[in-house]
Amino acid sequence: MGLSVRSIASELRTLGFAVSKSTVQNRIAKLKQQSCILKTCLRKKQPQLTARVRRSIQTWVRTGELRSKTQIFKRLRQLGYAVSYRTVRRALASMDFIRFGHPSKKVHMTAQHRQLRLEWARQQLQSPTDWTKVFFADEKKWELDGPVRRGKVLYDCRHPRPVLPRSGARNAAVHVWGAFSLTTVPPLGVISAHFNAQEYISVLAARFLPFSGSGIPVFLHDKHPAHKCKQTMKWLDLLGVHVISLPAKSPDLNPIENVWAIVSNQVFTGMKTYSSKESLLNAVRTAWERVRADHSLRQHLIDSMTKRLQAVVKARGGPTKF
Repeated sequence: MGLSVRSIASELRTLGFAVSKSTVQNRIAKLKQQSCILKTCLRKKQPQLTARVRRSIQTWVRTGELRSKTQIFKRLRQLGYAVSYRTVRRALASMDFIRFGHPSKKVHMTAQHRQLRLEWARQQLQSPTDWTKVFFADEKKWELDGPVRRGKVLYDCRHPRPVLPRSGARNAAVHVWGAFSLTTVPPLGVISAHFNAQEYISVLAARFLPFSGSGIPVFLHDKHPAHKCKQTMKWLDLLGVHVISLPAKSPDLNPIENVWAIVSNQVFTGMKTYSSKESLLNAVRTAWERVRADHSLRQHLIDSMTKRLQAVVKARGGPTKF
């Protein structure tokens, strides 16, 4: 209306309100302040992801429908939400139960696998084996570029991200056979990628028998076709070797798998890769020699056999932490 403070006070007094000029002036100032606050509230950016959308994201992650930030971003775009990739990242970071990390790996087992593992573990617990006299054996493959799944590394974001120097030869690999007991660790044997029974027998004759010691040697391995074929079993039987065959899907019952993990960590430490099979094989042999010199490690692994069997029984034949 364009009235002055004096005019407004006069009009109010005419209407019977006993107000002064200063009262009118203070009231106008408060109204202006409330108006500014209201405008600020109206200008405040509303959240782009509502509580309902956030619950949907948590459901997608929990059920395994979507596993990456990019997948969630694309799904929200398809549903008509005009959100940025940065908004999705912030929303995921603010969720208490959502984490970003490497998935754990477990062996896929059927009900039959579980039943056979359970029966084998119970049998071993009822008729305990002297694990201190057992040779635990297995084969292992190492690729020049290292394992497919590498661990996360720390880096300074002010500098370029570290680059893994790959040789571009993922199919080039080294295959070895290894075994250990409490008192003896034979040298590694080099095998081919698709070894057969004849080659397996040759490796055992050169690497296992000279180190088997006196008495009846006890030998534990899995059910690889070259291990369980008639030719191999007949050869071991003629030599008087007592063979313990692991049930299928049971890497957690063979402690040499833990030895392979230790060797791999030493061979590929610091994002290391190799340019030739010879250099990789030399690194594997060097790491294996450290295992041969570590009696306490072998003692610890062999002492864990009873716990491994008990864990299988407790898990009803399922996978264990070992």
